[in-house]
Amino acid sequence: MSSPSGMECRSGRSPPLRVADVLTPTNDSSSAHHFARPTLVEQMLTAFDSGGLVNRLTLFAPRGHGKTAFLRCDLAPAAEKAGYNILYVNLSSNPNAPQQVLLRALREATAGGGVKSWRHLAGDRLHEAQIQGSIEADPEMAVAMGPRRCTSEELQQINYLLNHLCRGKGAGRTLLLLDDFDRFADAAFEPIIYSLRTLLDRLRDNIKVVFTGSSRHALSSMFNDSSAPFFLSSTSIDLPPLGRDFVEYECDAFENQRKRALDRRAAWVAFQDVHRCPERFIHMLIAMGDNPDLNFETARGETP
Repeated sequence: MSSPSGMECRSGRSPPLRVADVLTPTNDSSSAHHFARPTLVEQMLTAFDSGGLVNRLTLFAPRGHGKTAFLRCDLAPAAEKAGYNILYVNLSSNPNAPQQVLLRALREATAGGGVKSWRHLAGDRLHEAQIQGSIEADPEMAVAMGPRRCTSEELQQINYLLNHLCRGKGAGRTLLLLDDFDRFADAAFEPIIYSLRTLLDRLRDNIKVVFTGSSRHALSSMFNDSSAPFFLSSTSIDLPPLGRDFVEYECDAFENQRKRALDRRAAWVAFQDVHRCPERFIHMLIAMGDNPDLNFETARGETP
C-alpha cells in the first residue's frame, strides 16, 4: 500500500501507514487505498429515487467495518454527481453533545447565505475534522460529565438552519449524512430527536437522510420501538460484510508498495479470525509493513 505522498523515507524504508490513510482517504474515492462499494451506492441512490417512497435509510455495521469511509468516499461523491447537495456530520466528534456538532455543521454549510457544496465541506480537511478542532470541552472531561441536554436555543437554531439548508438559496436536493446517529439514543436527547423527526417530515420533499450506527440495540431503540420518535420512519440496511475481494485488493496494494509477497490463504484466514473487520485487518498489514519479520499469525498479537 502506498503512502499518502507516495514517497520513501530517507532510510529507504516506506513511511509507516495509519489506518485512517487506508480506510478513510482524505478527498475522494480515487485513492488507491480505498475499497469501494459501488453496488451498495447504486442500491441506496435508487431507493432515494423511488418517487418519495424512501426518504431515510439507516445503515448499521459494527465499529471498524467501514461505515464512515463508505459515506465519505463512496456515497457522498456519487450523490453529488447525481445532483445532491451533501452535508456529512460525524456526531461522535462530541458524543455527549452531538447536537453541538450538528449545529456547527449546519452553520458552516449555510454560512454567507447560500449552501456550500460537498467539495467545500469535504476537501483535504473534511468538515468533521474542523468540527472536532472547535469543540471546547476536554474529551475526558466531557465523558465524565455525561450527556448534555439540548437547549431551546440550540433546537431553534437547528430548525432554522436545516430549513435554510433545504430551502435556501442554491439548496436543490439535499442529502444529510448523520454518522454515528446512535449517539442520540440516550434519553437526554429525546427533545432534539422529536424535533428532528417533525422537521424532517416537513422537509421530506427536499431532503434525504442516511443515519448510521454501530450499536444495533441503540438503533433498534430509536427506530423500532413503538414509543420512539423515529418509529418506522427509516428503512434499515446492514453494511454488507467484505469478502475475499477485499483481502485480495489490500494484499495487492501491500505487495505493490512493499515489494513483498503475502500468503493469500493466510490473509483470508486472518481476516476471518478478526471477524471480517477491515480496520483490524489493516492494522495487521500496517504492522507487517513496518516489521518484515511479522506474518499474519504473529501480527495479530501486535494489533488492537
